[in-house]
Amino acid sequence: MRRHAIPKIIEPTPYQNVGQTILVSGWIPKDWLHMPHYVGLGYCLIDLNCNEFTCSSLHIERRFLDVFRRHIWFSAVIDLNIFNVGFIEGSGGRIVLKLDGVRKNQELYIPVIVEGFETTQANKVKIQGHGRVGEKIAKYRRDLEKYHEGLKKIGQSRKLKDGNNDPEYISGANVSIALDIYSALEESEEQFDKYDYSTEDEKEKELQEKYKDALKWRGPLLRGLVSCFEGFELRVHSDDHGRHFHVIHKGRRINARFSFPEIQLVDYKNTRNTISSRQVKGIQRLCRNPAISKKFIEEFGKRD
Repeated sequence: MRRHAIPKIIEPTPYQNVGQTILVSGWIPKDWLHMPHYVGLGYCLIDLNCNEFTCSSLHIERRFLDVFRRHIWFSAVIDLNIFNVGFIEGSGGRIVLKLDGVRKNQELYIPVIVEGFETTQANKVKIQGHGRVGEKIAKYRRDLEKYHEGLKKIGQSRKLKDGNNDPEYISGANVSIALDIYSALEESEEQFDKYDYSTEDEKEKELQEKYKDALKWRGPLLRGLVSCFEGFELRVHSDDHGRHFHVIHKGRRINARFSFPEIQLVDYKNTRNTISSRQVKGIQRLCRNPAISKKFIEEFGKRD
């Protein structure tokens, strides 16, 4: 059986000291490259927290005799700049160079040490993880796949309870914003339909706790969701016209539309329950908070 070709990197060697520029050279398999011009061997610089802080590509020129070779010689320089300093300092100078091919799993991780950023006593505890950055990233990816599989099953359970309709329930960040509004509704005297998704919410919390490290590494995927808590959502829909947002709670059959930046109740969308004028005022007070207004503006910016 033919073995997959792997890169043969000459420089940098693992744990090599580097300066402001990193010389990268060696032999790279042709099937790692964008054919036919061999332009675009991807690379990323990664800190000890597995954050990619610089990503680009290395230019590799095609030579006449390359047609007869399985590996292509390349030599390129990566320049560090002032925008990289925070990540390098936070890692005590210990970063990782990742080379990327065009196919899945074509990755090579090379730990290097940037001179002048040697670890302080506070950073020495991180040194042992320098050579394991690639392993940690691979684990985070596997965990995220398991997380989304679990989330899909929970979504299917909610869908069954929702009469096989397609609820737009997703999880998100900035929980405290929705928690304040959720609490306001809880304290009201109005009688709402029973909340049906408490079991699914608990399972989702357990899932988030189990894979919290991978979720932290991934970062928030807001996708129009400004905040959510226990099935309660503040959301900007990507296909909506005009600047408005939705206050949604599937279990309580609430989907109220508010204008932005006026924060005025516009109407309700396919829901049987309404909210009181006192609750509207509470939502207005919360959503006019500068920090929350900023999040809405960011979401509208993504949509526009």
